[in-house]
Amino acid sequence: MGNKHICLPLTRAAQYQEYVDNPAQYRPYLTQMLSQHPELFPKGMDQGCTFHDSDASVKQDLIVRRMKLPATGAVFTLRPSLVMPSMIAHTDDNQTAVCAAPAALGRVDADAPQWSRGRDGVEEVSPSSRLHPSL
Repeated sequence: MGNKHICLPLTRAAQYQEYVDNPAQYRPYLTQMLSQHPELFPKGMDQGCTFHDSDASVKQDLIVRRMKLPATGAVFTLRPSLVMPSMIAHTDDNQTAVCAAPAALGRVDADAPQWSRGRDGVEEVSPSSRLHPSL
């Protein structure tokens, strides 16, 4: 099974870094996002979560936190919307390419499956992880 990501609407790197550095600030933000955007989160999130660990994205020099749902045991990477799903670039750097790519490929259906190369090979990217607040 591939990595599971939750894309959070965070577009300022400094704000994201504050949350990563201080879980006491991150948790209220997650609770607020869960109430405002429940579609971004997996089933069982309303039953609580714990911070599992953190990992470094070498590509973007970015620390990402992972959370665990005690109800299911599933672990999710919390990724800010300021970076691409594969962490290869910031979204601001690739806004034109991201918007043009589906049309250039003849795919404009937002619910159509999309694929990403992860650590465990090629994996499907869920529609909720493709949400971007500025689109």
